[in-house]
Amino acid sequence: MPMLRLPASMATAALALLVLSACTLVETPAPLGSAEATASATPAATTAGTPTASPSPTPQADVDVPLAVVTGYTNLKSNITAAEVDAAAVANTLINTCPPRPLGAVDPEPLCLNADQIIPHLKTNPQDLALLPWNLVTPEVKVLPVDGVDLFGSEEARTQPYPYRVSVPVDFGWEPFDVSRIRTMISPGNMCHDRGPAYAAITLGRGWDWVFGGGTAVYNGFNPEGGVNTVNVVPTGNEGAMAALLRGGDVTIAEIECPFVDDWTVNNGTIFSLDPATIPLLRDTYGADVIIFAANHPFDQGVEGFLESLDHFEANGLPYAGAGRNLDEALEP
Repeated sequence: MPMLRLPASMATAALALLVLSACTLVETPAPLGSAEATASATPAATTAGTPTASPSPTPQADVDVPLAVVTGYTNLKSNITAAEVDAAAVANTLINTCPPRPLGAVDPEPLCLNADQIIPHLKTNPQDLALLPWNLVTPEVKVLPVDGVDLFGSEEARTQPYPYRVSVPVDFGWEPFDVSRIRTMISPGNMCHDRGPAYAAITLGRGWDWVFGGGTAVYNGFNPEGGVNTVNVVPTGNEGAMAALLRGGDVTIAEIECPFVDDWTVNNGTIFSLDPATIPLLRDTYGADVIIFAANHPFDQGVEGFLESLDHFEANGLPYAGAGRNLDEALEP
């Protein structure tokens, strides 16, 4: 019987609901002919001689398995607190993973689903919450960090004590957590820091460090102007938050749309160029490990600008993919 270890903040009622209600096993006698029934039958007569004791099987220790808090991939929620998880348990809206049941066990009634049913359920009910053994998580669901602790997050986040765990027999197939198997990859999407960013850095004199620092903001609505929706943004501080987020990945990919050329300028149209002096900021401030240069603007400064960009990447020690001086280079992984 697996016993779930919950944080002290959860009430006794929640513990009873989450552990006992969610996945209670009711054992029934083994059917006749089963290994268990045979073992309990009257032993057959033995031949004469000195009896020898049969060695007892070595019991297998239970494994400690963290249960990821997961929700639907399209759910806009990106994190959760232990208090919210506890409240969902009390309200019986937190879906547990039912442990594998032996042949002959009676199906339980409370709110739990088999592991292979949870992901399909969340795809059709993306606002629901569930607890899923970490090794059964797939990209089809979203893992919610709990109070900043993230089993699949940055190196710091995934090594913190995690509150939702269960001890189960090894034959369940649920695996103990192995942090060495976790890697995070971060890609902020296509980037081209011309026009607005270049205007702020150069024309307004804020500098490139200001552009790449990146704090937080709230969006307070859309403002249609001339048929184009613009977003009203209110800065909320936290300078450097974006850079810290990007540096937190084990692998950070910078997808660059535009060419880096020495003869660059601030542009207002749709023909772009970038300052090569910003490449070290991509590498060091954002922690970029690789450049993806397959996009729709690399040739905005002609073939010469494209080739010059490759030279700048190499001079700054940044590998690149999706582009090359010939087809073979461009196709290299």
